[in-house]
Amino acid sequence: MRSSRLVRTGLALALLAVGCGGPHREPAGPKAAVADEQPSAAIAQPLVTHEVHASDARAALLRRYAEETGLEARSEAGITKVGPVLSFFEASWLAGLVPGGAVARRETYDEPASPAPFARLREAAGRVPTYVGMRRVAGERFALVTWEGDGEQKDRELYQTNAGGPRFLEKLPARPALGSSSGMVFTKVGDEGTILQVLNEARPDKVKAERLLAWRFTMGARETLFEVPFFSLQLPSETTKPADAKPADAKPAGAQPPKEEPKVLVVEVTRLAPEGAGVRLTSYRVTLRPLEASRSVPLALNEWSHERWKDKELPDLVEMVKVERVGERRSSLE
Repeated sequence: MRSSRLVRTGLALALLAVGCGGPHREPAGPKAAVADEQPSAAIAQPLVTHEVHASDARAALLRRYAEETGLEARSEAGITKVGPVLSFFEASWLAGLVPGGAVARRETYDEPASPAPFARLREAAGRVPTYVGMRRVAGERFALVTWEGDGEQKDRELYQTNAGGPRFLEKLPARPALGSSSGMVFTKVGDEGTILQVLNEARPDKVKAERLLAWRFTMGARETLFEVPFFSLQLPSETTKPADAKPADAKPAGAQPPKEEPKVLVVEVTRLAPEGAGVRLTSYRVTLRPLEASRSVPLALNEWSHERWKDKELPDLVEMVKVERVGERRSSLE
């Protein structure tokens, strides 16, 4: 029997190999002990994940966010670095709330390769592959291709390469946007390669929502293993009243109107952990209170490079109210 484990991504995405034990010896007597079945090797490595960086002096919110939602935080040369964050949008949103915060992609594709196989793709019409960088993951090869066309904008796309030619995986957003998502992990389950990918999801009750899709290539198509909610963001409403507030005509004469609750941002984020032949997904709800300095600032996606911050001291925009663990689910990768 074979089973697999997905490597824990909350603290790090790495290689996990579990070997088999030594030869089994049966004890004397009429009954023989049953050998414990050992799990087969399982591999999980990141293809596109992200870190949030900020100066140690301004990173109190960033460190608390990491600690309470299952991310790793470290300090290097006066810079706090938090990750890996699978969702590019989550990383960008968080960086915009931390004074001077910035996002960096963790993985490098620095093994040069010929652009010829990509130039022949039908999708290459009107574009030229100007650089191809390769990376080996779990015995497979992946390529990050830079495309240039008539305009100034460059496109970066991720492919998996095999004997049949390049297979498109995803286009990396040039900049964060409410309508785009990115983030990808490659897992090896036995001989099957499986992708965990963050995708955008349109929801009328959320400013931004994402889902996690687990899929693999089969017979030239994509087979979905599972699809689950992954991230959501809700901004403060114009008026937030207590849930037990009564209509005006139901109030006794002379009664004081109920106080409005403070306006808050609410995000739900997901972290992954290995469990048997699948993955356990744990969700957290983070509640943040906007500060006075956040007035007229787009809290969904603030960018500190924007003109509004030029030659200004960067303020704290929010404070953390609470973090709650709100859900857990398990999904198979077999």
